[in-house]
Amino acid sequence: MKTIMRIAATTAASAAILCATTLAAAGTASANESATNCNTTYWDACLTLYYNSNQAGSHTAFQGGDADFVDNKFLSSGAGQGQGVKNNAASAWFWSVSSSARYGAIYYNSNQQGPCDAIAANWFANQLHYTYNENASWIQAPTSSYVSGCYIFS
Repeated sequence: MKTIMRIAATTAASAAILCATTLAAAGTASANESATNCNTTYWDACLTLYYNSNQAGSHTAFQGGDADFVDNKFLSSGAGQGQGVKNNAASAWFWSVSSSARYGAIYYNSNQQGPCDAIAANWFANQLHYTYNENASWIQAPTSSYVSGCYIFS
């Protein structure tokens, strides 16, 4: 009987660990995903930040906005691979098929604060203006009124 109870306790503990691990892994696939390239199959808008000007060097694509780039790294091969994205992006490209994401706005400070650069849908910035190597967050914006005061690339 003790053996059966030990097996039951071990099975319950294993199930709890598996459940916690699954929930933790699921939590990483949030609305603020990042990847090497835009997932145009599942994402309706995407900002790609590049380590160098003219969309060169390593890059990382973002979906859904991000209040702080502190945990993000440049993922693709090329100059800057593995470096933190925060305060290291020199150029960008914003792709969107969504009417609620007509601009991708990159901000100097975390939490979408401070000077900003806004890139119109399906456009690029060969060299960021206000946020060149000084970028900490981004957000999708439905109209230009949301990004007034930003330097506009269109």
